[in-house]
Amino acid sequence: MTRVTARLALTLMLLSFSCVLPYDKPLLGKQDVFIVEGMLTNIPSENFLRISIGIPNSAQSTTFDPVTEAKPVILVNNQDQIVLTEQREGYYLYPPGFKAEPGKTYQLEFTTKDGDKFQSSIETLPPFTKIDSIYHQFDKEAIEHFGEFSAGYNFWINTKDKPDTENFYSWDWRLYESQVWCKQCPKITLFYKSQEPDDPGDCVVISDIYSPAYDYQCDRPCWDIYPSRKINIIDDELTNGGIIEKRPLAQIPFYQRRPALLDILQYGISEDYYYYLGLVQNQGQHTGGLADTPPITLQGNVKNLNDPNHAIGGYFVVASLEKQAYWLDKQDAPLEIFPIGLYNGRTPRPEPPSFGESRPPLAPCLESFTRTAIKPEGWQLP
Repeated sequence: MTRVTARLALTLMLLSFSCVLPYDKPLLGKQDVFIVEGMLTNIPSENFLRISIGIPNSAQSTTFDPVTEAKPVILVNNQDQIVLTEQREGYYLYPPGFKAEPGKTYQLEFTTKDGDKFQSSIETLPPFTKIDSIYHQFDKEAIEHFGEFSAGYNFWINTKDKPDTENFYSWDWRLYESQVWCKQCPKITLFYKSQEPDDPGDCVVISDIYSPAYDYQCDRPCWDIYPSRKINIIDDELTNGGIIEKRPLAQIPFYQRRPALLDILQYGISEDYYYYLGLVQNQGQHTGGLADTPPITLQGNVKNLNDPNHAIGGYFVVASLEKQAYWLDKQDAPLEIFPIGLYNGRTPRPEPPSFGESRPPLAPCLESFTRTAIKPEGWQLP
């Protein structure tokens, strides 16, 4: 793999995972839990596989270790093998351009380096449904947090349901907000940017000088990524063939007055996966991405062929997907309403120029699940 190809693969992986963050909720019980989180859709950039082990340390703490060096393949129509490649510890990518297609079957199989063999159920691509319209409204009390309200945007979606078929839907989103500040250093430290290409630098303790916590500006255009944290599913029992109208989609905090971009994802999912997510909700676990796992681990559609009693959470999802980018210019935000900022109300504090003419340095915009220097598709500003 060339350096350019590898960077492109990493880019796609980071964008794909931005809406499904690594599972970080405590698991109940003392047994280690194998977690399989996979997505295969008709849009290649949204497809991924993540394998990890949840190790409960206590009732309030769980360690999640990536499962490395697994050998996953997708069986297409029970004959053709599509090999996935590990691009980061525990994260596996499909070949470039590979996607789910109508009329074909897909089954995940993989073997761990310890020799355990895993297999999912056979999945097919559910019916595809286009988004009819998306709209929003500013609300000064859109966001509730422990009885306190703050301003934000409510979003709704309309979809024309397909007649004569039973359909199941899930909605997800991720928000891109432009970010100016890329690094904070705690008290009595200053940021020093490394000259090494792969070393981002770090906060360094300074002697004989007291300093408060300082923030450092990004060295390039940068975006913070905010993923959906709520399961949003519906079946078409009451709307078969009609309009799914004004379905609540998202509540976005009023972070700043600069425009933002909202990626909206509408999935057609299988009946089994719909009921799996319903069980997640019934257990009181309403947050997480499509492949998230509840605190009391529910068995998904993956099993251990060597040990049928092995606890396995998560799901290998095959879903039809339509994705739309929604530009939020925020021109409708009243001037008397103050945004909460990207630091939850904290005001950035830049380092003053008193520490030397060459300071302060600019901080790198590091690729992660929650930040990217790659301009989001659909971004309308330079």
